[in-house]
Amino acid sequence: MKILSCNSCRLCETRTQIVNPIGPKDAKVILIGEAPGTNEDKGGEPFIGRSGKLLFKLLEEELGLKREDCYITNTVKCRPPNNRKPKKDEIEACSGILKLELDYSKVPVIITLGRTAGDNLINYQNKKVYKTLHPAAALYRTSLMSKIREDLKGVQLN
Repeated sequence: MKILSCNSCRLCETRTQIVNPIGPKDAKVILIGEAPGTNEDKGGEPFIGRSGKLLFKLLEEELGLKREDCYITNTVKCRPPNNRKPKKDEIEACSGILKLELDYSKVPVIITLGRTAGDNLINYQNKKVYKTLHPAAALYRTSLMSKIREDLKGVQLN
């Protein structure tokens, strides 16, 4: 699923580009983050910055997953100015797109990364939803790394 243009909220005014989801329809897991950051806004893919590198290091160590095993998306598809949290109306503007992505996917496991993603996707039909911290939190407070590892160890892929 690729979004070519969108002006449903004010984020279109400050983004470089829409950051579309990536990954196979039959991935082993769906990863949902909060919003694209600076690197993602420039590069056009989710989780390609420092937090993405950490995320995939942890996923490989704890679950044996590589980037290409995952369908990767965000709650909102455009970078909020100064990497602020997305506002409620921005999340609502993208919620239909996220719902289409999840409905389209046959992947039974979702991992939400951070409070924004977790709070906006508590339960989803026919899918197991696991919550953990956003990996960026562990970049700033390394003590949180063990919490993310613990959460990932609880994920059941089958």
